[in-house]
Amino acid sequence: MGHSDKEITDRVIQARERAGLNKVEFADRIGLSKQGYTPYELGKTAFTVQQLFKIASVLGRPVEYFLGLDTGLTGREERVLILFREAEKAGYGDVVIGAVHAMVAQLLTSAGQVGEQVSDKP
Repeated sequence: MGHSDKEITDRVIQARERAGLNKVEFADRIGLSKQGYTPYELGKTAFTVQQLFKIASVLGRPVEYFLGLDTGLTGREERVLILFREAEKAGYGDVVIGAVHAMVAQLLTSAGQVGEQVSDKP
């Protein structure tokens, strides 16, 4: 396993732990048994591209994070995205968008930037 594979594995482990998932729970969510997952976490087997996309989906992070590529997001922006994805999975994505939209509009109004338009459209 190459140096970059170890870095990918380290990022997967770190993200799994931050998500509060143990090895068994995580393995199940990405479609592996604990025994099937163990070689990956021990660094004996490298993740496939398809597995990285599944891992990214399960952990709410972009694939670029696991590959060590620049996502173009600051740490704070990435945290907001992770929180949104968690809410979206639970069926509350629209609620979060509405709440953020209302909060930003209120902040801009309070700051005297009433002319600014806040859109909830991408």
